[in-house]
Amino acid sequence: MRLFQGRKSIVGCDLGHGAVKLVQLAKKARGWKVVHAELHDLSPEAASQTGWPSAQAIQVAMRSPCLAGQSVAVSLQSRPPAVRYLDVPPMPLRDLREALKWEAKKTTSLSLEEVIVDYVAGAPVSGASERKIPVTMVVAERAAVEDEYRQYQRAGLPVKLMDINPLAFYHAAHRVGSDQTGSGCVALVDIGAARMEINVVKQGALRFTRSVPLGGDTLTHSVMQKLGADFGQAETIKREQGLAGNAKIQEVLRPEIDRLVVEIQRSVDYYRAQSRDGALERMFLAGGAPLMPGFVEHVASFFDAKVALFNPFEGMDCSAVKIDLESLAPRFVSSVGLALRGRV
Repeated sequence: MRLFQGRKSIVGCDLGHGAVKLVQLAKKARGWKVVHAELHDLSPEAASQTGWPSAQAIQVAMRSPCLAGQSVAVSLQSRPPAVRYLDVPPMPLRDLREALKWEAKKTTSLSLEEVIVDYVAGAPVSGASERKIPVTMVVAERAAVEDEYRQYQRAGLPVKLMDINPLAFYHAAHRVGSDQTGSGCVALVDIGAARMEINVVKQGALRFTRSVPLGGDTLTHSVMQKLGADFGQAETIKREQGLAGNAKIQEVLRPEIDRLVVEIQRSVDYYRAQSRDGALERMFLAGGAPLMPGFVEHVASFFDAKVALFNPFEGMDCSAVKIDLESLAPRFVSSVGLALRGRV
């Protein structure tokens, strides 16, 4: 069993803590067409569940008309796998798979029979002495993957591919025809409802990832506690006013946003210290939280790099979609990456 298995046609299904996002793409002669896209916010009860993905998220996805006769790609949710970044000499695929098995033994106490080892290999990079292939290796506990897969089977969700969020974001940013990562050092930061994932891409290869249990819900709960609002009211205040709201609202939100900024800074500094790479050139923000008024400008004030919202639909034909993808685009990063991953 492998995690990453490309297929001819697949629907990217992001079963988030706060919302479900689905995207179906079609390959055109020049680029991609968005055949279907939809977003459904979940109730507060879904976010409070301990297990994930929630039954509510799966039920919402099941009602989508775009799933008829289609396969689905989802992100692995239940137990985070180990992710390692390696540089290996060019070698046949059979030898690479064997070499990664030995590397996998260093990352887990489980036997090779108890894990699934998969990888994504980048284009060869010429170094000071020889060419190297950048490899992102994923080591997942087999029992956790199979348990989650059976949950989808019982619900009737036709899952054919499971990926991890960092690679979904990477593929959304690094797709052929619209590579937004370039050759420099770029941070891809996805701030969802329950967690923030910080990734660093260098020379078109994913080199670092870190998940932090802070996200948009942290901001919402702070508004609830300090302003006496219920969940719905707090969400509205956060989304519509944000850091452009009155002084009291800014006083509540700013410290929580600064906590997110500190974690991004720590992650980037750690990566640079370990890799000795140069300064960060760009930072792309995705997820729902960065759509708050004033959020991007506030984060940008802490970094010398250019900071901007990430649009996974850049360069795609979106004429067939009825919802406003332009304003919602950063929330679709995982579902677009999953849909693209299915076509690899």
